[in-house]
Amino acid sequence: MKKIFELGFYVTFGAGIAFGISSFTILSEMFKVASSFWVIVSICLAGVVCMLLSSSIAELASMYPSAPGVRTYLKVALPPRTSLFLVYLYLMFMIMVAGIESYLFALVVRQLFPQLPALAVVLTLLACTVIVNLLGLELPRGVQMFTTTALILGVLALGATGAGSHLSNLHWNATTIMAGHPLSQIGDAVGSAVYLFIGFEWVTMMGFTAKAYERKIPISMPLAILTNVVAYCIFSLALATRLPVEAVTGTAIPQLPYFVQIFGPRGSVVGLVLSILAIVSCFNAGVMGGSRLIHALAREGNFPKSWGKISLTTGAPIGGVLALGVLASIASVVIVRFELEEVAAVTGSAIVCFVYAAFMWAVLRLRKTQPNARRTFRSPLPVWLQWALIGILPIAGILALFGIKGKTVQVLATALGLVLVSAVTVWWSTRYKNAAALNLQTKTS
Repeated sequence: MKKIFELGFYVTFGAGIAFGISSFTILSEMFKVASSFWVIVSICLAGVVCMLLSSSIAELASMYPSAPGVRTYLKVALPPRTSLFLVYLYLMFMIMVAGIESYLFALVVRQLFPQLPALAVVLTLLACTVIVNLLGLELPRGVQMFTTTALILGVLALGATGAGSHLSNLHWNATTIMAGHPLSQIGDAVGSAVYLFIGFEWVTMMGFTAKAYERKIPISMPLAILTNVVAYCIFSLALATRLPVEAVTGTAIPQLPYFVQIFGPRGSVVGLVLSILAIVSCFNAGVMGGSRLIHALAREGNFPKSWGKISLTTGAPIGGVLALGVLASIASVVIVRFELEEVAAVTGSAIVCFVYAAFMWAVLRLRKTQPNARRTFRSPLPVWLQWALIGILPIAGILALFGIKGKTVQVLATALGLVLVSAVTVWWSTRYKNAAALNLQTKTS
């Protein structure tokens, strides 16, 4: 039973952290660039790519069990500035996700309480999350498993119930499927679909014992991804059968009109319940992961020492929590003010495509530079396939930037801005670290 519980926790954690409210927003974006059939195909393709990728991440995790993954894996394999650049991009993505998730939650809440200002709901949610993390409170493993299971089973049941006998509304035949340049539709949708699985790799920090990295964690990641593939596909079919395309693409929270279509006015309550489950299983875990990443960077000397402060009573990374809370609040204000949730989500998809390609590159580099290092798990993928994925993922990320029709300029400007900010942060943190080391050397001498 303990082994089953342990594997179940890894699977539900990986699936839950990837399944946020913004996942529905990405589905809405995919319907803008692809027909329902190719939306399903794109979700499956992105899921397969992430499952293949998970084997490389599992190999890295077996070399550095329980380490802060994205920082450790890139630091040991890539040049210092390159690894820092990618880590800062990933950190900015996490900050944007906090803003996106909180804003989308506010949109759902306002369906029931329209008098509440969106920004007030956003900042209240962030404040509560920061306080919980400052106190060092973490969800019991059983609660994490329950909330994720309830969320995914709820989505599956509501999707299957809604689609039901309405599948004939899809009108899938050779003519409709092949209309509208299928390759173009897949190209535009796959990069965005990768976003639907982002975060599954954070389970590598949750191993109960070092032995978990031999089999349980390597198996849990593809199982978590497969679970989400099924949930997303069924819910996408439900959206396509019960709502016109304009209703799906006309909102960042397409689950709300779907639930209203199924349950009437009570559908907003159903949407709120699912959103709360998503916040519990995804949002708080993401904030904890982001704060620990900031803590690790501060301990290395890349950020001010205060950002690496730890509570002596709870062990919580209070410096990282406060820093992430402030940055996420700033991002949230910008996202709410300019309604950039879709732009930020698609830009995040592109960022993670590049970071995931770097993970696979790290595996191949470490096999050459550290061939005799201890590996309790080794990716079974042939080298040629790994190199193919290293090339495909960045291309998918770039194509995702052009997926939002009418907002391409905003997306490209956002992506360019994040690249510049990351580059400047690398320059600043390198100088900061060198200056701190020089001051320490001066004081010692």
